[in-house]
Amino acid sequence: MQRNETLELNWSQPLARNTDPETSHEAAADVAFRASAHRLLALKTFDRYGALTDYELAARTGLQQNSIGKRRKDCQDAGMVERLLDADGNSIKRPAPSGSKALVWTLTEKGRNYLRELNAQA
Repeated sequence: MQRNETLELNWSQPLARNTDPETSHEAAADVAFRASAHRLLALKTFDRYGALTDYELAARTGLQQNSIGKRRKDCQDAGMVERLLDADGNSIKRPAPSGSKALVWTLTEKGRNYLRELNAQA
């Protein structure tokens, strides 16, 4: 992966209309910052702990499952996280707190490269 491709990801950003009050623009910027920080938190958590369900990811990060699940989905859409598959290509699942089965997610090589690149810049 090339350096520019790694660091210039096009994450979707919360938006405010031009006609919205200044407070809406400030709120959109705040949400964008927190979403970005939570995406990085999700990636670093996968890197540290390995494959996780969204529930396990929430427990490791201290965030609500529905909140960190959205950031994991952003990472998935960017190609940095993918479903963990068994040897037959089936999705691996683990029990969720409700007793149902939850998909297990893992970092991709692109996700690992992204984190390495960020660490190299630090």
